[in-house]
Amino acid sequence: MCVPSPGNADSLNSSKVYGASSGLLPGSSLGLNEENLSRKVTKRFRCPVFLSLSLPAELDAIWDKIDPCTQETFSKDVETSLFDHLNAHFEPFSL
Repeated sequence: MCVPSPGNADSLNSSKVYGASSGLLPGSSLGLNEENLSRKVTKRFRCPVFLSLSLPAELDAIWDKIDPCTQETFSKDVETSLFDHLNAHFEPFSL
């Protein structure tokens, strides 16, 4: 999945999405951003989700900062983008 860089829609940053059953991976093996995002996406999908993010320093630095225009954090934008992308991808398989 690719998300646009803040302030530069032409620059994309990619994330790989992995699935895991709950309890298979210790929470300490995840970074705080990954753990929080995994928890939020898991709640929205109502099934376990494990994420592995590789963020450049400039994105990590703004992860929880509130955008004055949207009043949302960058992490919320990533969560929404990730959820929408996965939802569209898996929608044909829903029961």
